[in-house]
Order: sequence, then C-alpha cells, then structure tokens
Amino acid sequence: MWVKATIGAIPLDGFGIRGREPKTRLHGFLGILLIGLPGSGKSTVAQALAERFGIGVLSRDRLRESMFPMGHGAPLERRAAFRALLLALEISILLRHPVVIDGMSLARREDREALKRLLERFDAPWLGLYLDCPAEVAHARVLARRLTAAEGIAESTAPGVFACAARFDPVEPEILRLDARQARERLIEEACTRVRTEAERLGLLSASPTPAG
Repeated sequence: MWVKATIGAIPLDGFGIRGREPKTRLHGFLGILLIGLPGSGKSTVAQALAERFGIGVLSRDRLRESMFPMGHGAPLERRAAFRALLLALEISILLRHPVVIDGMSLARREDREALKRLLERFDAPWLGLYLDCPAEVAHARVLARRLTAAEGIAESTAPGVFACAARFDPVEPEILRLDARQARERLIEEACTRVRTEAERLGLLSASPTPAG
C-alpha cells in the first residue's frame, strides 16, 4: 500500500503532506487553496505557510509521483491524483489538521468547485489565495528553474505556462488576489498576513509550547 501516514504536526508523507515544528500553530482546521500558474510561487508560499503555522502541504503532484512513479504526467494520472487529494483533504478535515493545497494550478473552475463543495459539505473554513502572475513572468521563472540541477519531476512534467494561462477560468470574487510579480519575501509575507488574519478571525491561532531546559 503506497499510503504511509504519520498523524500530528508532522508530515503525512503518503498523502503528500509535510511540515515543520512552527512557533505559531493553527489550532483547528483551515483549508488554504493556492491558485496560480506554474512559476507563480505556489510551492514557495505553501512551504512558508507550513513552516510559519504548522500547516500540512497536500500536493497533487507528489501524490501523482507516488501513485505513478513510472508515469509522465498524463491527464488520467493527474485526475486520479486529484481524486486521491480529495480523499486526503476529507481525512484532514475530519482530523482537524489544517492543510494548504499545492502541486496544481487549479486553473479549472470545476476543480476549484470540487474542493469547495467538499469543504462546505463539512462546514469547514477555507481561504483561497490567487497568485496573480503574468504568463510571461511565470514562464521565465519556470525556464530559470529548469536550468538548475535541482529540477524535479513535478517541474519537468508541468504543463506549459502559456497553455495553462489560455485555459485559466476566471477566478471567483471570494478568492483573494496576491500580486505574484513582487519579490519572493514580500509575497510570502503578504500570504502569511492573509492567513494570520483569517486564523485570528476564526480563533485558530495558538503559540507552540517552549521546550523545557
């Protein structure tokens, strides 16, 4: 069985969820949907949120790699991984573990609506962040990353940025827009501020205990 899960502040590896011990933790469930083109900074923001707030990262691409290690990112593989992501999200809701959705653009309204229907079925709070980035800028970032030796499967098999932009459905008004052209540090801080504001509104913030000794 490919799923290997460890529950708690720590990654559910088989579900593509990962995180580190944070100074501030979300006490209860919050689902964060990251929307944007490849190269817009979704994975950067997701990792920053994981480290800042102890949020698990649920990645469709990592699920797909685990399910189809010999695959090539075919549409059927991506759809199967998305179904697995929905199951992992449902489990996270039931366990009250906050998660951020990464590893896909969520360009299709159909996919965004599927996630929202699941969240709303359980009356689970969620926050949508749209990393608004011109296709030219995102494309240049992806090309730059592909020149590095650290390139991974998720990037090398990602759909073309311009093709993704061409089929990007208009984003719903309740989704918050972040200017993804700004510097990495500023984008991270803005995303963290948005999450903190929503978590405070929901009464989810709590400080992690300081280790003794």
